Amino acid sequence: MKRTYSIAVAFGCAVASLGALPVVTPAAVAQAVSESMEERQLQAQIIALAQAGNTAGIQQLVGIKLAQGKGAMVAKVAKSIAAMGQSLASSDTQSSAALINVALTLANNPAVAAADNTLVDAVGEAAANAAYAMTATDPASSANIQSFVASINNGPLQMAYMNANVGGGSNTQTVQTAQNTQQATQQNTTTVVRVVPQPVTPEVPVIVEPNPDQSGSPT
Repeated sequence: MKRTYSIAVAFGCAVASLGALPVVTPAAVAQAVSESMEERQLQAQIIALAQAGNTAGIQQLVGIKLAQGKGAMVAKVAKSIAAMGQSLASSDTQSSAALINVALTLANNPAVAAADNTLVDAVGEAAANAAYAMTATDPASSANIQSFVASINNGPLQMAYMNANVGGGSNTQTVQTAQNTQQATQQNTTTVVRVVPQPVTPEVPVIVEPNPDQSGSPT
């Protein structure tokens, strides 16, 4: 009997809490649906531009959204693309790497990162986990992500990648290896200098003539 009473009290409190929720107007619902559709459209446009290799188009599209004050929307799309890339790491490695690099490009934009303080960590962790997941099956795509992270001039994003928890440990060694590989490649580049052969002048022997003043026997 006591247990039934407790459940009834809990149910009554829950109903009371629901009654305290604000009423969502039809206009607010319509706006939320519109924003959701715009996010999906933006994500589809960015992915299509990435598939075409049109990085300038992506930057232009992001610039338009930032000018409209929609940096948070771009950040949300970037996190969604990063999560999509991570989920494909075990089934479609090349698409995974392409999506991860797009997300890294978006997160590398200071204005986009400023709109969401969780963006850098989310994208960095997704990139690290994707690269780790495809290490054995597609090392080239994994190295592609590592090289991209090592090449961007973004300390916080690189730190998020290196400090991500992948395979029971941090990812520091992975990105450091990529950086060392790039440095070694630059240091080991051999510059070939072509030397034009010069004509060799033959040596003429010098014949020493006897001095007539010194002829005869010495006294």
